[in-house]
This record gives sequence, C-alpha cells and structure tokens, in this order.
Amino acid sequence: MVNTMIGVVLALSLVVVTGYVGQISLMQMAIAGVGAFGVGSFGTAAGLPMLIAMPLALACGVAFGLVAALPSLRTRGASLAVVTLASGLAIEEIFFKRSGWFGLDKTNKSADPPEIFGFEFGPSSEFFLGDNKIPSGGFGVFVLILTVLACVAVMRLRRSRLGEQMLAVRANERAAAAAGVNVAAIKLAAFGIASLFAALGGVLTAYKLGTYGGAAFGIFASLSALAFAYLGGISTVGGAVTAGMLYTGGIGIVVTDEWAIDVGPYTAYVAGFFLIATAVYNSEGIDGFQRNQFHLVVNWWRRRRGLPPLDAVIPESESVDV
Repeated sequence: MVNTMIGVVLALSLVVVTGYVGQISLMQMAIAGVGAFGVGSFGTAAGLPMLIAMPLALACGVAFGLVAALPSLRTRGASLAVVTLASGLAIEEIFFKRSGWFGLDKTNKSADPPEIFGFEFGPSSEFFLGDNKIPSGGFGVFVLILTVLACVAVMRLRRSRLGEQMLAVRANERAAAAAGVNVAAIKLAAFGIASLFAALGGVLTAYKLGTYGGAAFGIFASLSALAFAYLGGISTVGGAVTAGMLYTGGIGIVVTDEWAIDVGPYTAYVAGFFLIATAVYNSEGIDGFQRNQFHLVVNWWRRRRGLPPLDAVIPESESVDV
C-alpha cells in the first residue's frame, strides 16, 4: 500500500504536466531524485528538522523542474521529450553519481526517519496502531495523508481557472494565446506543480528506503513512470490511482504475483505490451475503460426501467495522445 500511494503521487505529477497541459516530460523521476537526495542532504547531512528539510527538498525539486522546463517555451512534442530526457540524464549524471550535496554519501544516501516535535513515524518506528511490523502504521498514515491531499489538490486544480487555462493550452496553444492566455506562464506553472509532486514522491521514497542510491531515479525509471501513468489514464486522478497500483511493488503487481502468475522479472515487458494495446484501442487508459464500462451497465439498468440513458462522462477532449 505504501508503494502504491507513492506511485500515485508520482503519477499525479504526470497528470498535471502531460494530462492537463499536453507537455511530455521524461525527467519526472530525476526530479523525484532531487527531492530524495535533497531531504537526505538537508535532513541527515545538515541536521535540519523535518519541518525545514522537507520543504527545502521540495523547493529544490520545483527549482530544478522550472530550470529544466525553460526549453518547453520554444519546443513541443518529440523535441520537448528529447529535451526533458536530456535534462533528466544530466541531473542523474551530475548529482546522483557523485558524493556531496544532492549526491551520495560515499556509496549510498541516507535519510533519517520523519519526525515532528520528537514523535518519530518512520517505517521502522514504533506506533500504537498496527502489528509492530515494518513498515509501521505511523508511516503508512503519514503517506496516506499526503497522498489524499495531493489527489484533492490535483482535482481542485482541474476545476480552477488555472486548470481551464491548462486544458486550453493543451487543446491549441495559438487559440489559447489569442484568447488572452499567457501560454509561457501556464507551461511553467504546470512544470512547477508537477515537479512539486514528483519531488514529494522522491521524499517519501527516501523516507521509505532509509538508504538508497541513484538507480531508483534513473532515466529508465522516468520512462516506466510515464508508461504506467499513460496505462492507468494520464488525464485523470483516477488514472493516477490506477497507475499507482501498477507501480513497482504496488498492490496490482503483488496481487498478480500472489494469485495469478509471477510477472516480477517481466514487469517491463508486460507493461510495454499493455501500453501498446492501450494506446491503440483505448487512449483514456484503464480508468477511462472502467468508467465507460460502468456507464454501460448503468445505462442498461436505466433502460430496463424505462429511464433515459446517462450522457457519457468522459468527453472526447479528455483523451491525450502521447
């Protein structure tokens, strides 16, 4: 469940930047790494308390994301994908593979367990609820609260004026500019918000692992994150939740390994196959497919009782081609 919730937070970053604005980003896991290595540097290395170290790590993630997003003001589509891919690779090579700030402590990076006012609630900390196993219930509650807040924030963003402007930019940049939308500011805002969620996912990953390296935040991890987000449904919060279940070590993978077949070594192959099938046959992802099937059942039930069918709740504009 902890892995699933962290996957949801990471997928939300792609929902904002790709689902809402239509900008392809292949550096989200690198930004997550900035958050993870930042909280280790500010918290463990510098000895700052969590209430200071964590916001600083998130701010650094947003700053790195905004700097890397500057080329998006003049590029789009495949060119932007290449630029963000190069940015993620540069962050990985410059920071995650060396010692020092935002880098390794010799061979790995360490992050102290989260603590507020002397109350520690890390994965290995004691907690009055749960079964006294690792990870503890306290850490699960901590991750759950942040995940719920992130989901609510993205849903409110979708309904806000800023969210409407993001959708306008995604649909047609020139038309949005002609309508008075500041396209450059909207793109930077989207990358900044997405970087905040990506860095938050990295911070939670650092707290979960305790000791970690740069491999978990490499460029292939970014590709996998984008694949799972698109497979789940990259334009909705429900799609992010589905993507979190498919995340490495998530509920969907564990249940499949336990009750069906062990796909652990072949997760990437299976994800790639279903990603192709989703892109070809159902651009709204698993979440869109589930909602369509739900409305088919509801409309069948309403017709049986002589009621008019419901209108489709997934407008065509919600689909995103990547």
